[in-house]
Amino acid sequence: MRTNRFNTGKPFEHALEKIAAQYASRGLLSLRKVDPPLRYVGASIVHMANPFTDFIGCWSERGGRALFVEAKSTREPKLPVGKSGLTSAQIDAMHCWSAAGAAAFLLWECRGEVRLWSEAMIVDQTQNIRHLPYGFGLYVPAGQGWVLHDFLFVMRQLWPEK
Repeated sequence: MRTNRFNTGKPFEHALEKIAAQYASRGLLSLRKVDPPLRYVGASIVHMANPFTDFIGCWSERGGRALFVEAKSTREPKLPVGKSGLTSAQIDAMHCWSAAGAAAFLLWECRGEVRLWSEAMIVDQTQNIRHLPYGFGLYVPAGQGWVLHDFLFVMRQLWPEK
């Protein structure tokens, strides 16, 4: 049963779009929301599996490094691993992109606070559990102005300049 049915995550995604616009205006990174592909079958619309994460972009500060960001929002401080939370397809997509050199990670909002989970952290934590515990993620501090959640601050720590 889905326990997060009234939280679509759209407000968090909109906040991330505003934050990304601020980062882009400073030439730091470019990040765009990726909608799942649709297929029209007669008069019906079929939502297809999305081979990407929720957001895709380039990190200008790191030479155009590809970014793949999955966004989740929950009321409770645990994220199911499986159908009703972070799916195996989403984890596999992040793993694929990370193995190719991209910065792939999860931004998870819970009760107004945000945590960042790198792909490696997710793989490490999901070996034998059914839920990701919120507190194990890296705290994303508040930024300035429209940057409500300064995830770039945490990204710089995880992927420093070479």
